Amino acid sequence: MNNLSKDWLTESHIDFEYKQFVLLAYLDSIRNQFQKQLLYPSLSDLIEHYNNLNKIRKEIESLYLKFPSEINALDLKEFKISYQKMISNDAVMLELEQIIDFSIPQMKQALEEGKNIYIDLESTLILEPVGIIPLWSEDGYLLIDTFKPKETKVYEYSVSLYTSSNDTFRSLSTKYVTTITNSSFSTAEKLKHELLKQNKNLPNPATYFFRSSKPIPFEESYLPIAKRMLLKELSKEG
Repeated sequence: MNNLSKDWLTESHIDFEYKQFVLLAYLDSIRNQFQKQLLYPSLSDLIEHYNNLNKIRKEIESLYLKFPSEINALDLKEFKISYQKMISNDAVMLELEQIIDFSIPQMKQALEEGKNIYIDLESTLILEPVGIIPLWSEDGYLLIDTFKPKETKVYEYSVSLYTSSNDTFRSLSTKYVTTITNSSFSTAEKLKHELLKQNKNLPNPATYFFRSSKPIPFEESYLPIAKRMLLKELSKEG
């Protein structure tokens, strides 16, 4: 993937045609990943850039209303606009606004393409609880059936809460445990019982099994989509 710097908008020289070239080259590489059904990290990277540009545009609009003659610099690392009581460089600001106005719809279109692929891939995944799910389901096992013969990847999962000034977020982290390639565990239930024997730290774990109706790139799409689906399922149960 052709990476786009976090402060790509202002690094090097601020020129509309040059920034068009930089952005379109980035979006071409993103679309190339999407065509191969490789969603991550491309999709999350694109979402971050898109949100950052919208935030910058809102700050510019807000500060123009409050201090129309005081804007003089952008700090994209902190997402702040500096201003002083001095004559601003209107030509530079106008060039930046032109770049932003061009970039946002371009990124939005690529985002829609990525989201449609995500929805299509998500529709192929089936999530099944294994056995009885305990009341506490914030920790447990995630079993993912791959398209390789007799192969199931096993992960421990854990849900964490993060609180910001405005909201509380849930995130799901996973730790790879093993890959089962033999035929001794013919069902997910048998595999769960074997995991219970091996790990006494999870005496009654919630366990979920994923399978897909078609092959999907594992690390770049299958696993991250499965994790998001499981987090939504756990949120409903909670």
